[in-house]
Amino acid sequence: MEVAVGSQGRVFASGSSQAAAALVSRVKQRLEQRRLDEAQELAARYPRELLEVLSEAGPSSARDPLYVLLARVRDRLDGAPRAEGWEAHLVAMSQAPEVWETYANARRARREQLRRRAWDEALSASVPRLAGPLADYRAGEALRDEAAALEGLAEQASGGRRDEEPPAELAEAAEKLEQAERALARVAPDLGLRARLARAALARRRGRAEEASALWRSCLAAASELLARQPPLCDVDAWEELLAQRPAGEPWPSGLLALARRRAELQLGASEAGDPAAAALWAALGAWRGARRDFREALRAYLKAEEACGSPAGREALRLEQARLMIRLEETGAAASVLGGLAASPRSEVAAPALALLGSIHLKREQLREAAHLLRQAVGEGSPVGFRGRGEAEADLGLAELLLGHEEPGLRWLRSAQERFRAQGARRQLERALRNELRYHEFSQHPAEAQRLKSELTALARGAD
Repeated sequence: MEVAVGSQGRVFASGSSQAAAALVSRVKQRLEQRRLDEAQELAARYPRELLEVLSEAGPSSARDPLYVLLARVRDRLDGAPRAEGWEAHLVAMSQAPEVWETYANARRARREQLRRRAWDEALSASVPRLAGPLADYRAGEALRDEAAALEGLAEQASGGRRDEEPPAELAEAAEKLEQAERALARVAPDLGLRARLARAALARRRGRAEEASALWRSCLAAASELLARQPPLCDVDAWEELLAQRPAGEPWPSGLLALARRRAELQLGASEAGDPAAAALWAALGAWRGARRDFREALRAYLKAEEACGSPAGREALRLEQARLMIRLEETGAAASVLGGLAASPRSEVAAPALALLGSIHLKREQLREAAHLLRQAVGEGSPVGFRGRGEAEADLGLAELLLGHEEPGLRWLRSAQERFRAQGARRQLERALRNELRYHEFSQHPAEAQRLKSELTALARGAD
């Protein structure tokens, strides 16, 4: 849920309900499959959604392994002491359920008042102040709610006009946000960062350009520190807001370019042209959103990165990522158009994956001869041995050859792909390649080979358990 306040200040709930529900479903599935490491890694990509799920959890959640795992992941992201974090909060709720239900109901009522833009009601609403684990978190969220209501009153008083003295409520809202930031920074540093970003927006609204610039710089430093953590704490929306709010002519701090490039996991090339730091940051956000399966927003981020990138090699790498996302979005026509140009690149590290992706598009369209031709070029002599997607390209070529009736090269490429997937620990890709070979042997009536593959698939499934 997002509550908009005026046209500048915003107060956010901890995530979008739809994304939070999807996260719970996906983590639960991995827990049921006993893929604990994958469940934890997945949860860590969604810091805001974790807060939403945990803040809405009921007193019985302390006994639910799913919520315990989510709490531990969020505590690790926050760097919270065990006795002061979300796991301790779940235990405290289970010991006094009536008290926590009263608090939760009052908090929901105030959020509903904010959603309805009932600013006076929200300010006068009574929400209990509870001690115990996460007291600072609850205090900070209450202060953010009050600041949102004050901003709403200010917007209402000014009628949305920006050509007059800012209403007095904005100064009070700024004080509330500063107090909220101090409280939240101790227990949820990404929310502390958001409170400071809201302070910067308020400073601009009040005509305080120097204060806004200073706050922006401190936000950038704080966000960079969170991004450099292990595991990283990355609020992608906050980073996009930082990029949007950057004051004109404000230089990027030293060290940010290298950090952003590490997180982008792309070779963007060296160039004095363009804005290398902005390009790397947008690319990092594209990678992060892609990992969250937010493919449309990831594509938008990579397009922004390309706009800022001054290196021809970097722009090709970014267009390759865009094409991958278009395929995930089932926009294969647009993807093929981009890939056609990249396939002609003199850089083999660009041309080979582009040819492989084009081949996979033709294979899905059942255009077997065209697919095999492109895939042979992608993995043939002179092709980079370890380009991203090489295993998938070999598996696709093996399948295309088998469907064309070419058994020897088909099995050779399929088994080469299987070896790559084993070495990479890519269980799902390995399972898919094994099943494709199994179908071929069952169709061709090769019982011994079919039995061998069934045994390996059974062992693979047992290993996942």
